Amino acid sequence: MTAGGGAEALAARIDAYCACWRVMDGAAREAALARVVAPDLRYTDPSVALTGIPALSAHIAQVTAARPEAVIARTTPVDAHHRVARFGWSLTDGGREHLAGSIDLVETDPASGLFTRITGFFGPLPG
Repeated sequence: MTAGGGAEALAARIDAYCACWRVMDGAAREAALARVVAPDLRYTDPSVALTGIPALSAHIAQVTAARPEAVIARTTPVDAHHRVARFGWSLTDGGREHLAGSIDLVETDPASGLFTRITGFFGPLPG
């Protein structure tokens, strides 16, 4: 599945990535991100496309500044094959759930297991 372990290690890495969205200190957030994503990570969601840990950290800072009580958490088991995984997540802010049914897709580096690409989709699938 990924370097450094199987499904449990991948789920733990995804949970660690989600936890990065709660780290308010920029330097600490970049250090936490560096443990789970590659330095040249490509990140896209409906609101942004960016590359690299500093850019992702800055994006997280913008999101958390607008929603300081926000918690992003994985809501489904991880489904993975061929270095690509998907998982559901939601954002809870002040006890209210937002973006329920959202999913992220992550691609992993075969040697390190770090995420090289994260693609996010907000809300449930259309239809």
